[in-house]
Amino acid sequence: MTLDHPEIFLTQVRAMLKANESLNNLRILLPMVTAIDELVRPGN
Repeated sequence: MTLDHPEIFLTQVRAMLKANESLNNLRILLPMVTAIDELVRPGN
């Protein structure tokens, strides 16, 4: 879904960052992702 609808993903990440502003302990788990390279869309 992330690659199909990046605008939804960005909205969700922004909401998480905003909710975490005073906590400074945000962790995001992306199932089936083992390396940052897997998040980069081919051709970008």
